[in-house]
Amino acid sequence: MLAVLTATGRAADPPQKKNKGKAAASASKDQRGVHAKIKEYTTEKYFLTELVDHLPASDKVPSPDKVLGYVVGTPNKLTYTKDMYRYYRELEKSTPRVRVFTAPNARRKVASKCWS
Repeated sequence: MLAVLTATGRAADPPQKKNKGKAAASASKDQRGVHAKIKEYTTEKYFLTELVDHLPASDKVPSPDKVLGYVVGTPNKLTYTKDMYRYYRELEKSTPRVRVFTAPNARRKVASKCWS
């Protein structure tokens, strides 16, 4: 199974103003711990660019640690593809900007033609 993420080009839903301050403060507090773990688990400083050293806080879009139960990159913790797919499906449910497609397994078709 292969999962592919694409941006649909649609604008994100307008932010909700109701309880925005409380949700942002809560997300910010949770993310500080995640940011510290990302920095702790990264082996070399040059891997920590501004693109990967944090996760944007959002009350609508789940972070990997909320879905998987741990920070990706945790030592001695392997993330299986089925768990990555589960996270991708959660992203798809939470925002119209992500769509997940499952590609057919072409290897089986090729193998069956070669061996028949």
